[in-house]
Amino acid sequence: MKGVNKFAHLHITGWVIAIILLFVVSNAYRQQKAMSGKIFHRILRLFYLVILFSGVSLFFSYSNISGELILKVLAGLWAIVSME
Repeated sequence: MKGVNKFAHLHITGWVIAIILLFVVSNAYRQQKAMSGKIFHRILRLFYLVILFSGVSLFFSYSNISGELILKVLAGLWAIVSME
């Protein structure tokens, strides 16, 4: 159960950093700073991978996969797609 806790912390930290980076990227593109916007956008995509990896690990750690859990996974994927 300790490994699940580690992935939960990684998942939450990834989401927090991704949301902050989303605002940084949005602000950089709004101010016509294309170079810094591209760099932060690539870093944001790296955090998408961290979120996906930790989310998949959390998903498979559950013993009882319910409809609510599947809905939560779909909502998380929708959030990542809409951020991109």
